[in-house]
Amino acid sequence: MGFYWGKKNEIFIEKFKFSFHSFFCGVVLQVTILPDYSNLAPENTEPGPTIGYNEDRNVYFGDLHVHTKHSFDAYIFGTTATPDDAYEYAKGSPIQHPLGYQMQLREPLDFYAVTDHGFF
Repeated sequence: MGFYWGKKNEIFIEKFKFSFHSFFCGVVLQVTILPDYSNLAPENTEPGPTIGYNEDRNVYFGDLHVHTKHSFDAYIFGTTATPDDAYEYAKGSPIQHPLGYQMQLREPLDFYAVTDHGFF
């Protein structure tokens, strides 16, 4: 009398056999039936000149996710700045923090995006 693995194991073994069979048939089909596309590769694989290539590889700093008073989630935390205020701040101008003190960046940002919910 043999060891009985149970119904779940029988189902697993059948699924495994099916998966293995499907994989094997796919490999055989790919190797034997599908045409060879290697001759369609471009002959010149050298990269061409890049427009505006810079050997210094400049790094730019900015912010792509800024909310102003027009977004509810920022407004409930006391944000009172308008989109114009936010852009002036990004250009280096001081801005009033909701707690009353002035904030200013040391250097202006290279890029900036106001992403308010619902209005802009």
